[in-house]
Formats: sequence, structure tokens, C-alpha cells
Amino acid sequence: MLCACISSCDREDDNLTADSLRFHEYMGFTKVGEHKLCGYKFNKWYDIVWMEKMICERPDYPESFVPFPEINN
Repeated sequence: MLCACISSCDREDDNLTADSLRFHEYMGFTKVGEHKLCGYKFNKWYDIVWMEKMICERPDYPESFVPFPEINN
């Protein structure tokens, strides 16, 4: 599962367009959530949109997690 957290607004302005949302939709992401006016940048409050994309099947019984330091070449 890939997850994306994207700034968004009702109307585009000089600092933020909908290009990132459109790009992620084009790449197969779907919107799964939104937080209203919770991100602050460029001296303005923006919405945050959460998007996700499934990149593989989810097994019923996944393999055990292996910590990165324990992985050998």
C-alpha cells in the first residue's frame, strides 16, 4: 500500500494548485480521507487529503516482519 498526504484547497492560489491531486489520481491513487484546514504553510491554512494505492495483493497470513539490520545481502 502506498499512501500520500497532499495539501489541498477549495480554490487554487499562487502557492497551491490541484496538480498534485490530479497527478496522484492519474497514477491510480484514490482519495480515502480529508482533514479540513489543518495544514499551515505560505501563511495560510490548507486542507490535507489522504490518498492510497494498492501495489500488491494483501495475503491473509503475511510473513513475519524482518528488521532491516537483520536483512543480509
